[in-house]
Formats: sequence, structure tokens, C-alpha cells
Amino acid sequence: MSTLVLRAMYERGDLTILHEPGGCAFNYLCGYPEELLSSMWRDDAIKTLPEVGAHILKFATKKPVFVKEMRAATEALFQSSPELRSYPYLHPIFLIRHPYDMLMSNYHMRKNLAMVVSPQNLWDRLSYHNMYDLYESLFATGAHAPIVIIAEELCTNPEQIMSRFCHLVSIPFLADKLAWLPLPQNFDAHEEWHANGKDHEIQYWHAEALQSTGFHAPRRYTAASGAEHLFEEIEDPELRKLYCELYYANLPFYEKFLQIFKDQFFSNV
Repeated sequence: MSTLVLRAMYERGDLTILHEPGGCAFNYLCGYPEELLSSMWRDDAIKTLPEVGAHILKFATKKPVFVKEMRAATEALFQSSPELRSYPYLHPIFLIRHPYDMLMSNYHMRKNLAMVVSPQNLWDRLSYHNMYDLYESLFATGAHAPIVIIAEELCTNPEQIMSRFCHLVSIPFLADKLAWLPLPQNFDAHEEWHANGKDHEIQYWHAEALQSTGFHAPRRYTAASGAEHLFEEIEDPELRKLYCELYYANLPFYEKFLQIFKDQFFSNV
């Protein structure tokens, strides 16, 4: 979903795009094995968070920048580069998906990967409580209030949501940039998006967005009625239990984000 938003920002042509600039540095910080990291990231990927912060600010002095990043890497980046948090033109954006769909999508993307993620690591990465803590921190200390976008609403009403979003971040709304052509097979994400990931990683995680032609409804995962049927596609009982606990823990924070979104996008518009 977040890469669809990146596609819309890329199609504008007036923004520098930075695709997960802190991902490699954050993985190094987490202590992942060198062999695994070298299979995921380009040799010239930035490997320390302070360097990532300087990298972002270097581009931001030239023209507006759109940065797509994961929550955990973003949080670590703000801790290592506090000048980013207080940057006067920073507009943090939180793209939030319904927790059940988010968790199921994550499970299906990760189940065939060689990289094993510990239960604590998985909880940290997928927790909406952690996401909300970051939202409150940026709300309290940032130059601008963070913006919350509900993914399903964006895909249902892209023109309305993107128009309001552009108003909130003070950039022109370009209605003709809400549809685009699929990117060619030889698309160079490093050249166009300054991506650090190797080509096979970009293709694995973002193939659908690369071939997209606009915003479209995300896949919805519907559980049979009754708590006993939640995440029944997950065969490992311990993993299924973890996802169930994450789902119930995430729901109240999803409701908080949903209310913020409604206040920002539908109140006094």
C-alpha cells in the first residue's frame, strides 16, 4: 500500500523520491547476519543511521522530498538524527491499514522468506501501539502535526483524499497524476527512487505496485465469525496465537488513528 502512495508521488515529477533509505542501516543496527544483509542490500547502501539523516537533508535542500520508510527504521532514524525531527518542512505521514488485513498481508509476504523473525521482533514491527507512540511523539515535538491516512479510504476515494493531503502538506494537487502506466521490466529503482534494496528485493515486496496503474482496492481478508477462526490460514499454532494477540492489541489504536483521519480529512473541509 505504501508503495502505491510512493508511485503517486513519483508520477508528479516534482519530488525527489527516497525509498526506505534507513532500511539497511536499521538492519545493521539490529545485528542481522552479514550474509543475510549482503543478499538484501546493495553494496553501496548506507549502513549507519546518522549518514541516512545527512543523506535525506542533502536532498531536501534542493527540492521537496518524499521519503517512504518503515516505522521502526523511522523511529531509530529520528533518535540518531534529531535535526530531522525538528526540520521545519517535515510533514510525517502515517498510512494505516485495517489491522486484520495488515497482519494477514504481512504473514503471506513473510511465510516464504528465509529470514526468521523472532516473536518479539515481529510484535515490535507490527504493533499499532508502537506506531501510535511515534505519532504522539512527533505531534508533541514536530513542526507540523503528523498526517494520518487510512489506506482503504485512500483507495476508495483517491481524488478526495489526495486533494486534501496535498492541501495539508502545501503542494499542488495534480488530479492527472492519480493514474499511471506500469513501470517497465528494466525499471531502475536505485536510479529513480534512490532505493538501497537489491533488485530482487524490490520485485518481491513491490511487484504489484510496480505494475499498478493507479490506486486500487487492497485485498481484504475476511475471517469466519468467531474468534476461534481468526488467522486460521496460519498453521503454526504459536504464530497464529501471536497474530491473534497482535490483532486485538492493535484494534484500539486503529480506532484512534481512524478518528484522527476523520478529523483531518472530513472536519471543516
